[in-house]
Amino acid sequence: MLKEYLSGRESEVVDLMITLFSQEEIWDMHVRSREKEAAVRTMIEDGRYFGASREATVERLREKFNLSQDDADNMVKNIGSSGLAC
Repeated sequence: MLKEYLSGRESEVVDLMITLFSQEEIWDMHVRSREKEAAVRTMIEDGRYFGASREATVERLREKFNLSQDDADNMVKNIGSSGLAC
């Protein structure tokens, strides 16, 4: 019965599967983004705690996360403005 039902609605089933896959893929991207954000924040906070210069912290971010100079500078600046003195 189910086979007959699904075969008659193959297009709908395919659309549903694509939608579900896309949602899972988007969620995975979101989780990876949050994990990267947390790792960057930790690296910046650790740099400050251990007395690393702002320039050294930016360079370490660039190496570890393959960031441009501007992106790394902005991350250090934004993390600093959210409660840390950088």
